[in-house]
Amino acid sequence: MPTVTETGATLALIIATLKADGTLTAAAPGGVHHLLAPEGTPTPFVTVALVSAPDVMTQNKTRVYNSNLWLIKGVAEATKGVALDAIAARIDALFGRFTGQDANALYIEGYREEQVTYPEVIDRAIWIHHGARVRLGTQLK
Repeated sequence: MPTVTETGATLALIIATLKADGTLTAAAPGGVHHLLAPEGTPTPFVTVALVSAPDVMTQNKTRVYNSNLWLIKGVAEATKGVALDAIAARIDALFGRFTGQDANALYIEGYREEQVTYPEVIDRAIWIHHGARVRLGTQLK
């Protein structure tokens, strides 16, 4: 019986892959965070959030794998747009076409579904979120 869920295994893979990439970590001195960065985190930083995770089933309703959709994005003040573009490019390079495996799972599909860019006003300043929605198909071992 597996000791992790598909989404837990995939989150660990995404975080580890992002943190291991020197180009991305240089562009995002605030680091990589699940859901939210702590208050006061230097910018830009990267956040990772699960959007949806439907199961892919056989005709007999046996789960084959879980098709995780993740929002992976750089976040910073609008004045740091060049760094955000570099972060989005690294996200695409790392996960635009991805397959692999680790101790917990096989990642049988991986691709960028779409680019994502949107503004947000925080304390009367414009912030930008820029990255991608990434689909990763995860089958536990």
